[in-house]
Amino acid sequence: MTGARFDDGVDERGRRGVEGLLRAGVLAGAIHVSRTDSTNTLALDELRRGDLCDAQLPRLVLADQQSGGRGRRGRVWESDGGTLTFSLITAVAAATFTGLPLAAGVGVARSLEFDFAPLKVQLKWPNDVMLGDHKLAGILCEGVQTPAGPDSENDRSEDRRVVIGVGINIGSAPEFETAGGARAVSLSHRVGRELPRYEVLGGLVTGILEAVDQLSREPDEVFKDFRSRCCLTGHPIRFVDQSPTRPGDAKVGQCEGIDDAGQLRVRTAGELRLLHSGEVNRVRPLN
Repeated sequence: MTGARFDDGVDERGRRGVEGLLRAGVLAGAIHVSRTDSTNTLALDELRRGDLCDAQLPRLVLADQQSGGRGRRGRVWESDGGTLTFSLITAVAAATFTGLPLAAGVGVARSLEFDFAPLKVQLKWPNDVMLGDHKLAGILCEGVQTPAGPDSENDRSEDRRVVIGVGINIGSAPEFETAGGARAVSLSHRVGRELPRYEVLGGLVTGILEAVDQLSREPDEVFKDFRSRCCLTGHPIRFVDQSPTRPGDAKVGQCEGIDDAGQLRVRTAGELRLLHSGEVNRVRPLN
């Protein structure tokens, strides 16, 4: 199939899912491998070669097994037959990059709630998808900045080629603890039946790309959706201070949700702080 590359021995259910997305025009290209260290690394390598044109985007990088997927703060996400791991390569306006993880999370949440109603999905700023108090999926966005093409409406503007990496627990394992110490859960466990992981691929890819597109046209709508799902708003949180004067210093404050740029508003010691990235967790009551 034009624009697609499949390794020998890839999962046929995944291959059929990718081919369906290509035929529907959701994707312009895809790579499906049996195993890789990280789909984000593979996708970034594609970008850095510099031979992808806009007509080849969006592009999916899918792996049946991932041995060293990268999470935030250098964490490693290993995947098996019960985990769905993929990355999407697309282009966004540079000004929207800050909100990209939020939009991707909104896309995941919308897709899962549509397919598995009455499931309710929450989001934890900036990049976690939650079912109740448990992590279901993680998102890692990375970018490569490139000048806008000659046909751009504004030659001085910049587009950013981005990679949106997603790892989601599909398999039937019950609640468990991740390598980072977070409590996690699988989608199969919550919906009460064993789900083949590639059953949800098409909906997730479509949902993410639609939300990312909406971010460029109607960012307020995307942020409104995120706010309605934010599991931190109104709660005390612990966050790592990323200021140059006290890097790595952990602080506690009250989360007041996100601002219009997607930054997290935190009230601490009478001061309003705006976080554009960082490690954030709810402070649990002692009893």
